[in-house]
Amino acid sequence: MENIENKNITLHKYPFLCSIIIFLIYHILITVLSLIVTVAGSFITGNYENFESNLKTLSPLTILICFISIILLNLFFKNLKIYKKRNFFKTLKASSFYLTFITLNLIYTIYIAIKNNAQFKPISGIFFGIFVLIFGIGFIEESLYRGLILNIFAKKYLYEPNGILKILFFPAIIFGSIHMLNILIGVSLEKAILQTVLAFFVGILLNAIYLRGGNIFVLILIHVIVDASGLFNYLFLETNITISDSINNMQYTPLFLAPLYLLLTFFLLRKSKLKEIKKTLEEINK
Repeated sequence: MENIENKNITLHKYPFLCSIIIFLIYHILITVLSLIVTVAGSFITGNYENFESNLKTLSPLTILICFISIILLNLFFKNLKIYKKRNFFKTLKASSFYLTFITLNLIYTIYIAIKNNAQFKPISGIFFGIFVLIFGIGFIEESLYRGLILNIFAKKYLYEPNGILKILFFPAIIFGSIHMLNILIGVSLEKAILQTVLAFFVGILLNAIYLRGGNIFVLILIHVIVDASGLFNYLFLETNITISDSINNMQYTPLFLAPLYLLLTFFLLRKSKLKEIKKTLEEINK
């Protein structure tokens, strides 16, 4: 069997450095493409007064720019194989317990909103919220963290002793740590740390599910449902709440689920499945 490590490009030998470079390239691409589109729009319309606000506005166009940027990144790293429809039901089965749990949590969130007579956004606003969840959050983040960064760590560590643990934990550390940047959008240090810790444990479980099946679309589905609950008020209700408000209102109770996430993780990655996991990663990265 051919060792995928032999095909590493130089950056794959330094996965943490490579992950930082990927993150920077992604945001540079977003900034440059957004600037080009905004300048072009202002030039065409002749409206330069709201230039800065237009650059920061969340719209289908900005989400499309993020989508194009992540595709370009995966194309550059020859990583488009992650979008093949392999092992969908296998990955779905591996995620069945967690998927059921988060789906019930979303249903409960919707029930509470209806019970409290919350004012929902119009249908167009709800559809835009769903669009944001799927393409602006789920697709982008899973393509970046599970699809790209995790597989870079796989190229480095798959054949090393305890390599699966490194592939499991290192990308989760990056996934969690990135959430500290939410301080820049007005999130308090306390809640940024809380979100980072929660994201780390969720990241571990998502990594484990991906390692068992390798289907990125199931991970996108899971990510969408998780964030639909967490950002429900911001995306679907007629309120003045912002993303930073949603994060600042986070409670500590989800931390009690961390042991369950770890239990599920190590059940999914039990010794009898390690050979199967390595085969999955080899198929993705060959």
